[in-house]
Amino acid sequence: MTTCIYCGQTFDPPSKGTPMCRECYFAGRAHREAHRWLITELERLTPVKTVEVLHTGGGCFGLMVTMTDGTLYFGTQAYLDADGEWATDAVMPDLAAGDQWTVGRYASEEAFGEGEVTGWTCPACPEAFIAIVSGELAMGAPTWCPPQTKEA
Repeated sequence: MTTCIYCGQTFDPPSKGTPMCRECYFAGRAHREAHRWLITELERLTPVKTVEVLHTGGGCFGLMVTMTDGTLYFGTQAYLDADGEWATDAVMPDLAAGDQWTVGRYASEEAFGEGEVTGWTCPACPEAFIAIVSGELAMGAPTWCPPQTKEA
Protein backbone atom coordinates (compact mmCIF):
# COMPACT_ATOMS: atom_id res chain seq x y z
CA MET A 1 0.00 0.00 0.00
CA THR A 2 1.07 3.56 -0.71
CA THR A 3 -0.09 6.91 0.69
CA CYS A 4 -1.40 9.46 -1.82
CA ILE A 5 0.76 12.59 -1.85
CA TYR A 6 -2.34 14.80 -2.25
CA CYS A 7 -5.11 13.45 -0.03
CA GLY A 8 -3.24 11.11 2.33
CA GLN A 9 -5.47 8.14 1.46
CA THR A 10 -3.75 4.76 1.30
CA PHE A 11 -4.14 2.92 -1.98
CA ASP A 12 -2.79 -0.04 -3.92
CA PRO A 13 -0.67 1.55 -6.71
CA PRO A 14 -1.04 0.15 -10.23
CA SER A 15 2.74 0.36 -10.63
CA LYS A 16 5.72 1.04 -8.40
CA GLY A 17 6.29 4.72 -7.85
CA THR A 18 2.70 5.84 -8.51
CA PRO A 19 2.43 8.86 -6.16
CA MET A 20 -1.33 9.46 -6.12
CA CYS A 21 -4.60 7.63 -5.77
CA ARG A 22 -7.05 7.15 -8.62
CA GLU A 23 -9.41 9.84 -7.31
CA CYS A 24 -6.68 12.49 -7.18
CA TYR A 25 -5.43 11.47 -10.64
CA PHE A 26 -8.85 11.91 -12.25
CA ALA A 27 -9.44 15.14 -10.31
CA GLY A 28 -6.28 16.55 -11.93
CA ARG A 29 -4.54 17.29 -8.63
CA ALA A 30 -1.02 17.00 -10.10
CA HIS A 31 -1.94 19.38 -12.94
CA ARG A 32 -3.52 21.83 -10.51
CA GLU A 33 -0.27 21.86 -8.52
CA ALA A 34 1.91 22.22 -11.63
CA HIS A 35 -0.15 25.18 -12.89
CA ARG A 36 -1.00 26.73 -9.52
CA TRP A 37 0.34 30.19 -10.43
CA LEU A 38 -1.74 30.41 -13.63
CA ILE A 39 -4.89 29.10 -11.94
CA THR A 40 -4.52 31.61 -9.09
CA GLU A 41 -4.04 34.51 -11.51
CA LEU A 42 -7.06 33.45 -13.60
CA GLU A 43 -9.22 33.12 -10.47
CA ARG A 44 -8.38 36.76 -9.58
CA LEU A 45 -9.95 38.10 -12.78
CA THR A 46 -13.33 39.75 -12.16
CA PRO A 47 -15.33 38.10 -14.97
CA VAL A 48 -14.07 34.60 -14.07
CA LYS A 49 -16.59 32.37 -12.28
CA THR A 50 -14.52 29.17 -11.97
CA VAL A 51 -11.18 27.68 -13.02
CA GLU A 52 -10.83 23.92 -12.99
CA VAL A 53 -8.65 21.15 -14.31
CA LEU A 54 -11.00 19.09 -16.46
CA HIS A 55 -10.45 15.40 -17.17
CA THR A 56 -11.86 14.93 -20.68
CA GLY A 57 -11.31 11.18 -20.93
CA GLY A 58 -8.46 8.72 -21.16
CA GLY A 59 -5.32 10.52 -20.08
CA CYS A 60 -6.50 13.89 -21.42
CA PHE A 61 -6.81 16.99 -19.24
CA GLY A 62 -7.30 20.69 -19.88
CA LEU A 63 -7.79 23.91 -18.00
CA MET A 64 -11.41 25.12 -18.14
CA VAL A 65 -12.19 28.75 -17.33
CA THR A 66 -15.89 29.57 -16.98
CA MET A 67 -16.86 33.24 -17.20
CA THR A 68 -19.81 34.80 -15.38
CA ASP A 69 -21.64 35.20 -18.73
CA GLY A 70 -21.28 31.46 -19.51
CA THR A 71 -18.45 31.83 -22.03
CA LEU A 72 -15.77 29.16 -21.64
CA TYR A 73 -12.04 29.20 -22.32
CA PHE A 74 -10.34 25.83 -22.55
CA GLY A 75 -6.58 25.39 -22.65
CA THR A 76 -4.53 22.34 -23.58
CA GLN A 77 -1.40 21.58 -25.55
CA ALA A 78 -3.42 20.26 -28.52
CA TYR A 79 -3.45 22.27 -31.76
CA LEU A 80 -4.81 21.96 -35.30
CA ASP A 81 -2.35 20.72 -37.90
CA ALA A 82 -2.12 21.87 -41.53
CA ASP A 83 -4.92 19.45 -42.47
CA GLY A 84 -7.26 20.89 -39.83
CA GLU A 85 -6.95 17.81 -37.60
CA TRP A 86 -6.21 18.01 -33.90
CA ALA A 87 -2.58 17.08 -33.28
CA THR A 88 -1.60 15.57 -29.93
CA ASP A 89 -3.99 14.65 -27.18
CA ALA A 90 -5.62 17.29 -25.04
CA VAL A 91 -2.93 17.27 -22.38
CA MET A 92 -1.72 19.93 -20.00
CA PRO A 93 1.48 21.52 -21.31
CA ASP A 94 4.79 20.90 -19.57
CA LEU A 95 5.96 24.52 -19.38
CA ALA A 96 9.39 23.53 -18.04
CA ALA A 97 9.91 21.54 -21.27
CA GLY A 98 8.91 24.52 -23.43
CA ASP A 99 5.34 23.44 -24.16
CA GLN A 100 2.74 26.16 -24.70
CA TRP A 101 -1.03 26.45 -24.36
CA THR A 102 -3.66 26.43 -27.07
CA VAL A 103 -6.60 28.45 -25.76
CA GLY A 104 -10.06 28.06 -27.30
CA ARG A 105 -13.13 30.17 -26.62
CA TYR A 106 -16.62 28.64 -26.60
CA ALA A 107 -19.94 30.49 -26.34
CA SER A 108 -21.35 28.03 -23.81
CA GLU A 109 -20.94 24.65 -22.16
CA GLU A 110 -23.13 23.18 -24.91
CA ALA A 111 -20.90 24.71 -27.61
CA PHE A 112 -17.85 23.21 -25.86
CA GLY A 113 -19.50 19.80 -25.87
CA GLU A 114 -20.15 20.15 -29.61
CA GLY A 115 -16.62 21.43 -30.33
CA GLU A 116 -17.96 24.75 -31.64
CA VAL A 117 -14.97 27.00 -31.00
CA THR A 118 -15.53 30.72 -31.65
CA GLY A 119 -11.88 31.71 -31.46
CA TRP A 120 -8.54 30.35 -30.43
CA THR A 121 -4.93 31.29 -30.00
CA CYS A 122 -1.77 29.22 -29.97
CA PRO A 123 0.91 29.07 -28.91
CA ALA A 124 0.20 30.98 -25.72
CA CYS A 125 2.41 31.32 -22.67
CA PRO A 126 0.66 31.52 -19.27
CA GLU A 127 0.73 35.34 -19.39
CA ALA A 128 -0.98 35.28 -22.80
CA PHE A 129 -3.60 32.86 -21.44
CA ILE A 130 -4.39 35.41 -18.71
CA ALA A 131 -4.49 38.28 -21.22
CA ILE A 132 -6.87 36.33 -23.48
CA VAL A 133 -9.29 35.57 -20.64
CA SER A 134 -9.13 39.15 -19.33
CA GLY A 135 -9.85 40.55 -22.80
CA GLU A 136 -6.51 42.33 -23.06
CA LEU A 137 -5.40 40.09 -25.94
CA ALA A 138 -7.83 39.58 -28.82
CA MET A 139 -8.52 36.16 -30.23
CA GLY A 140 -8.76 35.65 -33.97
CA ALA A 141 -10.96 33.30 -35.89
CA PRO A 142 -9.93 29.65 -35.62
CA THR A 143 -6.81 29.12 -37.68
CA TRP A 144 -3.96 26.67 -38.07
CA CYS A 145 -1.21 26.71 -35.45
CA PRO A 146 2.28 25.39 -36.16
CA PRO A 147 3.57 22.49 -34.08
CA GLN A 148 4.97 23.58 -30.77
CA THR A 149 8.68 22.99 -30.43
CA LYS A 150 10.80 22.22 -27.42
CA GLU A 151 14.31 23.51 -26.86
CA ALA A 152 16.91 20.79 -26.61
